[in-house]
Amino acid sequence: MRRIPISARLLDKLMDVQEELFHEALPEKTRSHFRSARREALLGLRALLDEAIEQTQETTDSKNAPENRGGSSKIAIDE
Repeated sequence: MRRIPISARLLDKLMDVQEELFHEALPEKTRSHFRSARREALLGLRALLDEAIEQTQETTDSKNAPENRGGSSKIAIDE
């Protein structure tokens, strides 16, 4: 059986407490706004990640292009 580190268990408990407080202490309209704000923040992070992935792919593609690989080149042969 794999043991879960105490820090992970503590974090889980803290998240549970946060969730309970969120539901008990805040009116529904407020919770709805916070959920929307969280979603927008996550969408912003997704956009940043998508851009970073795209730039990485473009860099990789340009390094793998035949003209940039090195290793093969045309040699003129006199006949």
